[in-house]
Amino acid sequence: ITLPVAFDYEFAEVSDGRFDAAWSSGKLNKTKCTKIAKAFCNRIKKLGFKPMIYANKSFLSEVLDGKELSKSYPIWLANYTNNTTYNGSFYIWQFSSTGKIDGVSGNVDANFLYSGQSLVPVSNNFTAAAIPDCAYAGGSELKPEINVSYKGKALTKGEDYYVTFSNNINIGTATVKVTGVNKYSDVDATSFKFFIVPTQAAKPELTKREVTALSLKWDAHPDADGYRVSYISNDRLVTLATVTDTSCKVGGLTAGTNYRIVVQAYKTVNGTNYFGIKSEELYTMTSPGKVTGVKTASVTDTTLTLIWNKQPQSDKYIVYKYNEENKEYETCGEVTGGNSNKLKITDLKANTKYKFKVKAVKINEFKKTMNGTKSAAYSDFTAPSAPKLKWAKSNSYKTITVKHSKIAAASGYQVRWSTTSSFRQNKKSQIFTGAGSVKNTVKTARSGGSYYVKVRAYTVRKGKKYFSPWSEAEHVYTK
Repeated sequence: ITLPVAFDYEFAEVSDGRFDAAWSSGKLNKTKCTKIAKAFCNRIKKLGFKPMIYANKSFLSEVLDGKELSKSYPIWLANYTNNTTYNGSFYIWQFSSTGKIDGVSGNVDANFLYSGQSLVPVSNNFTAAAIPDCAYAGGSELKPEINVSYKGKALTKGEDYYVTFSNNINIGTATVKVTGVNKYSDVDATSFKFFIVPTQAAKPELTKREVTALSLKWDAHPDADGYRVSYISNDRLVTLATVTDTSCKVGGLTAGTNYRIVVQAYKTVNGTNYFGIKSEELYTMTSPGKVTGVKTASVTDTTLTLIWNKQPQSDKYIVYKYNEENKEYETCGEVTGGNSNKLKITDLKANTKYKFKVKAVKINEFKKTMNGTKSAAYSDFTAPSAPKLKWAKSNSYKTITVKHSKIAAASGYQVRWSTTSSFRQNKKSQIFTGAGSVKNTVKTARSGGSYYVKVRAYTVRKGKKYFSPWSEAEHVYTK
C-alpha cells in the first residue's frame, strides 16, 4: 500500500438505510459521526497505516466536523467543480466524476494529489538526511557521506548497514543504496537520490547600471548548456534570468537597491536542468531613480525654496545651479536623509532667473556612492527687491498717500494698511499696476485713526505674481 487508507462515510439515500435512519431519528449526530470517523482512523494508524477521511463538501460541513478532523488526519475532498469553495484544508481534491483515462471505457473519478504532503504509510525503511549536491569531478566517482537512521535512531556505517553507489560519475541524478546488516538485516534496503551538478560558475561582473536594471557578464563554464542568474534574498535564491549566453540584462529591479547577484551554470540531462554551484556574490546596486516634479515651494528676493518628488531608497539629494559664466551646473546645496525633499537656496540676486537640476544619491553599506540621473532643468525667478517707503501722509479725509522708491522691472506695487503694527488685525491691501506708480493713495475706514502702512513691489511672469519683501512700515493718523 503506497497511499493512505481512506474512510468513506456515505448515506444510502433510502429511508430504511441504517445510516439514513439513525441520522433522521437523531441517534447519530455530527458529534457522534465525527467520533466514529476518529475511531476508524485511530485503528488504522495503530495498525501501521496512514489514515484519511474521504467526504464531499457538504458532508464535511454538516455531518462531520471537517476542520476538527483535519487537525489529525488528511482530508480527501470530493467537490465536482472547477474552483472549490471549501475553506478547510485538504490533501487530495476529487474534482470530477467524469474523467477519462486511456484504456478505461466510461468515466472515472479525477483527483489532484498535492505534492509535498506526507501521505505515505508507515514503512520499514531507513531514513537519511538530505544529501547536498556534489560538484562534478571530471569523471571520478562521487561518494558523499550520508547520515542514516532507523525509526529515529542514528546508525553506524559498517556495523548496521553498508552502501552502494550507482550513476555517480556524470552530471545528473545519482543513487546511494543502504542495505542493513546484523540486527538491521530485516529492514528493507532503501535508496536515496543525490545530484551531481556543474562546478562553481565564474563571478559575474557589472557592465552597466540602470535605475531598474543591471547588465552583467561572466566567463564561460566548460560544462554549461546555460546559466541561471539570481539574487540572494533572506538566504534563498530569486531567479532573475535563465540564458544560454555569458551576458545578460536583468530588469524589473527596484531603484537604489542593493543586490547580491550570483550565477549558476546548468547542464541538461534527459530533459532535466542540473544547476551547479553558485558563483561568488557580486554585491552591487541599482541607480537611484531620476528626480521628477521639481517646483518652487516659496520665493523671496534673495531665496528660492525648491521641492521635488521623493525617490525610494535615496539617502540624499544634491541640487545644482546653472552658472551662466562657466556654462555648467554647479552644486549649490545638499539635503541628507531620503525623506527630506526640500532645499532653500540663498544669496541669490533679486528679480533674476535661475536654472536648477536635482539628483538622488544612494550610499551603500561600504560607503560607496551611487548617483541617480539629474532631473530635467527647472527654472524660476527670484522676487524683486523691496521698495523703500519714503513717506506716508494723510492729505485728505480718510486717506493715506504713500511714496516709495521705484523698482526696476516691477509690474506694480501693493500697499497694505492696518490698525496694528503687526498687520494681523483690521488689515487691507490694494494693488497698483504699473512700474511708475510710486505715489499711491488708499481709502481708510476711519478718520482721525491710527494706521500703519507698508508697500511691496511685484513682477508678473506667465500670469504668476512674484512679490518682493515688504518695506519698513510708517505710522500715520488719518484726517
